[in-house]
Amino acid sequence: MSVVVRPAVLDDVPLLTELTARSFDRALHPYLTVAQAGAARFLALTLTHPHLHTGRELLVAVAGGTVVGYADLRSSPEGDAFLSYLCVVEEARGRGVATTLIDGFRDERRPRSLALDVFTSNGPANALYDRMGFGRGPLSTWVARPLPSAAAAPAPVEAFASVHATHEAYGFSQFRTGELVVADGPRAASTFGRIGDTVLKCVVPADFDDDDLLAAARSSFPTTSEAFAVVAADDRPASPHRVVVTSERRTVGTRHDAADTRRHGRAA
Repeated sequence: MSVVVRPAVLDDVPLLTELTARSFDRALHPYLTVAQAGAARFLALTLTHPHLHTGRELLVAVAGGTVVGYADLRSSPEGDAFLSYLCVVEEARGRGVATTLIDGFRDERRPRSLALDVFTSNGPANALYDRMGFGRGPLSTWVARPLPSAAAAPAPVEAFASVHATHEAYGFSQFRTGELVVADGPRAASTFGRIGDTVLKCVVPADFDDDDLLAAARSSFPTTSEAFAVVAADDRPASPHRVVVTSERRTVGTRHDAADTRRHGRAA
């Protein structure tokens, strides 16, 4: 398959949004910002206002005039890069599209390193990263639990109107609570995310175990019903919870370093 890589444009957004959501099991959608109703509007914002998203690049792979895949990447001023999403349409998988996207970025930008997170259950993706010389790193576990009943007093939320408007537009948002006083003592300000109507993401993993704080946050956002966090695999929460999925951080150095270690095989 002959593939050309180019920067994404605004007209690509509907397809890229649909492709991203379709690339993940529907059971994971409640925990993914890219699967929410306003995800396309947010993705469009990164293209119309690139100065607000310094270092972010959206690259699409085109074959026969059709977009067959894309990569969402971020680069730091220090020269390190992170691959947030890599999605290929089902009928083009196994034909070199993912490899072309990654190699195209690395040839053009020459990052000092390129890291990504991949689910341990995703065999084809892990096989690709093995062939491309990505090393294996620490594991993270996605955990979820039902929220405790809402507290009588809601948690104070900074810039509530702005947080609410953001959530209405994109289907996800982040907010910061003010200091909270509960029965067993004060709680310092903390940061949470809302994903869809029901999921409350604990940005600080320790908050996942804090029933008083979670109850107050639920009182502020009554439609939320589930706490969610991404934690180190060897530091699971004390509270009863279920494991949603496990991911692994994988990293590769410069293109020259990877070429020395790559194992040849069928292109992905």
